[in-house]
Amino acid sequence: MYVEELIGPDTGRHDAEETIMAYQDHGNPEPTARAGPGAGAPRFDEPRMGVDYAGTSATQLEREGVEKFAASFDELLQALDAKRHSLSAAA
Repeated sequence: MYVEELIGPDTGRHDAEETIMAYQDHGNPEPTARAGPGAGAPRFDEPRMGVDYAGTSATQLEREGVEKFAASFDELLQALDAKRHSLSAAA
């Protein structure tokens, strides 16, 4: 939901794999970060965005966000460790 609004020159992103996969499936990669706040961006409270604000708390969103980034970081550490082991074994 928020990926396209943050695309622009000299920017970088770190997203969970499921976010990347979803964006690859139906994203529209065009520079939008410099278009200014709200420039054509959908509002998250639009029904089509699928966000239930009445049933969602900021605490829940924060917890789920931290869990996703922590899982992604753990995957990165595991991949680096596996690469380190493979390089050590080859030496």
